[in-house]
Amino acid sequence: MERIDKRLELEKSRYQQSHKQLQQLCQAGVAAVVEAQDRHCQYCGVQLVPEIRTFDAPWTEAGTLMRPVYPVCGCDESKQAERTDAAYREKRERETRASAFRLRLHNAGLAGWLADATFETFEGRKDWKGAAPLCVQVRRFVDAVLTDSVGEHPWLILYGRYGTGKTHLAAAAIHNAIEGGLPDCHFRSWTDYLKRLQASWQRENGEARTSDIVDELQRGRLIAIDDLDKRRDPSGWAREELYTVLNHRYNAKRPTIITFNYDPKTPDPDAPGRLMLERFMSRAILDRVIGAKWAALDFDGPSYRSGVKWETV
Repeated sequence: MERIDKRLELEKSRYQQSHKQLQQLCQAGVAAVVEAQDRHCQYCGVQLVPEIRTFDAPWTEAGTLMRPVYPVCGCDESKQAERTDAAYREKRERETRASAFRLRLHNAGLAGWLADATFETFEGRKDWKGAAPLCVQVRRFVDAVLTDSVGEHPWLILYGRYGTGKTHLAAAAIHNAIEGGLPDCHFRSWTDYLKRLQASWQRENGEARTSDIVDELQRGRLIAIDDLDKRRDPSGWAREELYTVLNHRYNAKRPTIITFNYDPKTPDPDAPGRLMLERFMSRAILDRVIGAKWAALDFDGPSYRSGVKWETV
């Protein structure tokens, strides 16, 4: 440890001495800098003359630092090299921004094909004229969220037949919101969310804390919960978790997107007086879902996967 401290002191002393010499050189003027540093263009060999500039440096005793700033040589080779370097830097910056954006999508739950699920990649269909208007409606909802004009009913319901693009447009909404600068957006499959929640009880495989997982859906600025009617729960646990999340968002009036297959008005043939969705959620939370809706969009076209127009779900 003592040896390391001595090395650090030595490096610090060298830096301070070098810094002091450079300041003295700049104070002596451009000619002194040219004579001491003697820099030339690497392409044409012409001597480069710097400009002495003063920079703010509040961490120093004087509060400023003087530095020689060398220009780019005006020869054709230097200009071409500068253009090449600028193009390379711009490319790297684009790649860095794209990587950072991809990471934000991944953290939001948009991995795999979902990361490429956008409004632009949602294809219209000749055999289903209603597909394009549904895309427009979901996009309008996101625009309303981004401009804080969604109003008192900030929930969007996407329901209908299998394979008709509900998941794609829900993911596209989250993708568009993130692209628009809205923080804390999440896309979650309800069944995967419940599995993740169960795994967190034992903190297996580095899972996050239960409270953090629940907090994502409760406090997210915009969330999409996909396939709410894919898991039946005889024990009632999943229904309680759903109530916890949706009731919190309902009271806070937070924008929410929900997808399921059943029409909210479809009666349960096995239970007179009950709706099909009550197999998956309590009547109290279903009432909140319907009451908070910005719009309920019916996806009644043929499947993008199989081409079949399923008559029942």
